[in-house]
Amino acid sequence: MQICKKDLFSLFILLFGFLSPIFSDTIPKVAPDSLLLLENKIIRTPEIRDNSYINKYSDFSFSTTHDFKSEIDTSLSFFHRYNPAYRAFYYTLGNIGLAHHSFVFRPNVNLGFTFGINNFKLWELTSYNTLFFNTRIPYTEANLVVGSKGEQYFQGIHTQNITKDWNFSFQFNKIRSSGFYQNQQSDVTNMSFGSNYLSENKKYGIFLNAFYNNLIAGENGGLSDESYIDDDSRLTHVNLNGAYSRRNSKGFKGKQYYNFTSFIDSVPDSDTSFVLNYNVNKGFYHSFSLEDYRMLFKDDNIIPSYYPAIYFDSLATLDSSQFKIVSNEIGWNDYNKLLMYSVSFEHQYSKVYLNLLERNFYFSNYTFKSSINRSKRNNYFWKVSSSYIVGGDNKGDYMLNGELDYSPAKNHLINLNLGVVHSSPYFMYNRYYSNHYKWENNFDKNEFYTAIISYSNPKMKFKSAVSTSLLNNYIYFNYQAVPQQLQSPCVVTIIKAEKSFKWKRFNLLTELVYQNVSNTNIIRVPDLISRNALFYEFGSNKDLKLQVGLEGFYFSSFKNYRYMPVTGQFFLQDDYVQGNYPFIDFFVNMRIKQARVFFKIDHLNENLLERNFFILPGYPSGERAFRVGISWVFYN
Repeated sequence: MQICKKDLFSLFILLFGFLSPIFSDTIPKVAPDSLLLLENKIIRTPEIRDNSYINKYSDFSFSTTHDFKSEIDTSLSFFHRYNPAYRAFYYTLGNIGLAHHSFVFRPNVNLGFTFGINNFKLWELTSYNTLFFNTRIPYTEANLVVGSKGEQYFQGIHTQNITKDWNFSFQFNKIRSSGFYQNQQSDVTNMSFGSNYLSENKKYGIFLNAFYNNLIAGENGGLSDESYIDDDSRLTHVNLNGAYSRRNSKGFKGKQYYNFTSFIDSVPDSDTSFVLNYNVNKGFYHSFSLEDYRMLFKDDNIIPSYYPAIYFDSLATLDSSQFKIVSNEIGWNDYNKLLMYSVSFEHQYSKVYLNLLERNFYFSNYTFKSSINRSKRNNYFWKVSSSYIVGGDNKGDYMLNGELDYSPAKNHLINLNLGVVHSSPYFMYNRYYSNHYKWENNFDKNEFYTAIISYSNPKMKFKSAVSTSLLNNYIYFNYQAVPQQLQSPCVVTIIKAEKSFKWKRFNLLTELVYQNVSNTNIIRVPDLISRNALFYEFGSNKDLKLQVGLEGFYFSSFKNYRYMPVTGQFFLQDDYVQGNYPFIDFFVNMRIKQARVFFKIDHLNENLLERNFFILPGYPSGERAFRVGISWVFYN
């Protein structure tokens, strides 16, 4: 590993600048899904000339290779894991589309205005989790899952180029499920529209994206007594009968850029993969975004004993909050073969309206961002970035991040990530008003220090990561379901390992997570999480394959949080212990040409063991259920 003097000098200058109060800002967020950092990394690939590949990317990036290739996914591996909560180690209130929380500790860190923790984010589309495309062939993908208790989960996307350099895409998702218990229904609608254009000389480009989400979730407050789990009367013994939450959001983002490039189109027009290579020298960009969020909690049949207080109306509750965020950012990038520099300036304006106060709150922030990274050469890559709020309501907040990738040999990748975040508390932590809760706080700023080291070996099908986080002034929801700030530091260490084994036609995937928390009275996560899938594979034909297997999920016992429907937040409790119970599923995955199908029985072992399958107090994880799903891809 050879690092040239120019690299060291540039790194020294940049780090020196970070230590000054004027030049301290822009780190990409300390990844809340830190253990999945390696898995989510975008891998750049060489030129590909095959019609099974299309261009997918999340944003424009000044780099030597502009486009990222992504093979059309027709893999059967874990196709039955259709639920995004289960895939990412989250748990819900017992039904898809309801509030969720993570088994793995993920610090919620953000710079600038944030209203509060969004415990419904897995069911929403935004400008940050939708993709742009570029393909010469129309591409359509449709996924449908149906199951017990009226569950329906549909995901559909269509994209095609209108001209050689102008693409349009549309995505639509729908979730509907009644759940196993009274007033546990979910109804989710997502839509997004995207379009991107690249000029003929490849110097000017524009990205446009719009999204819409509407989520309605029944709030039953959990079973009134967990003993009802063994009685048919459990269907009516819930704490809330007329309550529900609604989240509505919509937004728009546009980004345009101009770059000075020399460009080579090495692929003929007839090639459907449409690969372009770029040699970027320098360029600038401007982005604009507008987001509008509305949250409502309604209860037409108030049960006074369930709520801690009633402040405005003793007959019905109608709490509503709304916030808007408008952002403008202009930036400059400079690339000189070895190093890439980036600086930008962003203005963020936010407005919050609380209906019970009939009052608006306004926030404004001015943020300076910078980054420098070295192109991947001699088997290593490094990047340092920062963000610093130079003016506004959150003045003095900053994020710093450093990343190093090193490949000592083929199929060996080591990644080191260091991050620091100094940020103001979320709006909801300091101020909140509803029919049942109200508070005014003046919390200190949070500090998060995170170090992550990961190793992967694709040939051995092995991944591992170790992360350590030091939390200062951590804010949580206490036993009364109101926010409180921890006065002492807390350390969280997480070890994750994943390994695939294969013997003849037998396949085994083992995933293990170990967590150690210095203050388990405040941060509640299981010490051990294990997920294992064992399946037998039939057929080797490209157009026909079948997998039959079992999958088990287990987490060690711990005192999990309670859930408060009014605020949509999880809070401390000491009355119940959850865990130490295996969940076993049976699945069949099948591929027939471009179609994939799965059949699945969730919680196959129900009634075989003690019925201790509560993940949250009052919320069973779900009874035995049958589901079938199909995915069909069209590209021609």
